[in-house]
Amino acid sequence: MKRKIFSILLALCICLTLLPTAVFAGNPDDYNTGDIAIINAIIAAHTGKTGMTPANPDGSESPASW
Repeated sequence: MKRKIFSILLALCICLTLLPTAVFAGNPDDYNTGDIAIINAIIAAHTGKTGMTPANPDGSESPASW
C-alpha cells in the first residue's frame, strides 16, 4: 500500500512540474527587435527569392507575408 501511495504521489509531482511551462510560453505576436533585424537582413540578402517584405524595426507589427 505504501508503494502505491508513493507512486501516485510521485506521478502527481511529475505532472505538477509540467504546469509552469505554459506560463513561460511567449506570445507569438511579440517579436524581439534583435530577431527582426536579423530576419530583415536575410530578406534583404535574398531579395526577389523569398517574396517576403521586411518588418518594422521596432517590432510593432509583422507583415502579412510572415
